[in-house]
Amino acid sequence: MMKIIDRTILASLLFLPVVPTFAANEVEERKTFVITRTDSPPRIDGRLDDPVWRDAVVVDDFHQNTPRYRDPATEDTLVRLLYDDDYLYIGAELRDRDPAGIKATQLIQGGNTNSDDRFFISIDSFNSMRNDYFFAVNSNGIRSEALRENNTRFIADWTAIWHAESALNESGWATEMAIPFKSISFDPELDFWGVNFGRWIIRKQEFDLWSSNGRLWWAAENGVMSGIHDIQQGRGL
Repeated sequence: MMKIIDRTILASLLFLPVVPTFAANEVEERKTFVITRTDSPPRIDGRLDDPVWRDAVVVDDFHQNTPRYRDPATEDTLVRLLYDDDYLYIGAELRDRDPAGIKATQLIQGGNTNSDDRFFISIDSFNSMRNDYFFAVNSNGIRSEALRENNTRFIADWTAIWHAESALNESGWATEMAIPFKSISFDPELDFWGVNFGRWIIRKQEFDLWSSNGRLWWAAENGVMSGIHDIQQGRGL
C-alpha cells in the first residue's frame, strides 16, 4: 500500500493544471448546471431535512448505463449541490419503490461495497477531461475514494479526508457528502469543473448515470458544474 507521502505526490502529479484540449463550444454541448453558494452549511446526517437544501440546484436527469443503455432510470435520483468557502456539499435522494430491496451489507469503513446499493460523484477540478477524483458511498454511509487517470486507470489506494452519512427512509435512501476543497487540487481561476454522478441498484443489476457516452463514464464523459469561485485553496493532499 502506498505511503501517505507517495499518495500526496501522485495526486499532485495527476492533477497539475493542463491546457484544455477542447474548444469553447464543447463546454456548451456537455450537460451543465450552475451550483448554488451557501452561507449556511447543511448538517451531514443523511436526512436532507436542512432548509438550506431547498435553495440548492437539483440534478435529476439520470439514464441507465446498464442493463438498457440510455433508457430512463427505473428509480428517481435527485442530487442537490451547494458549496461555501471550504466544502462542496452533495445531498442525494435515492428513491426506491421497494426500500426493503436496498442492498446494504457493508458496515466497515474501507470495506468492499461492490455488493451494495451506492452513489458516486466524480470531480475533474481542472476540467482536463482526462483525470478526476472519485467519491462513493453506500446506504450505510461507508465511503470509498479513488483517483482516475487518463480515462483508463482506477487508482483505489488513494485516500482523502471527506465526510458522508447515509440513512434509509420510507422513500428509499439518502446520503449527504461534504468534500473539503483542501482535500483536492484545483485551479482557483477556473469557475467550471467536470463532474458526474452515478447510482448502482444491485437487485436490478442497474447502473444509472447523469452523463455518459457509449456506456463510457470516465472524465472525458463528465458534464460541467459552473459557478464555483472564491474557495479556499488547500495543498491538495
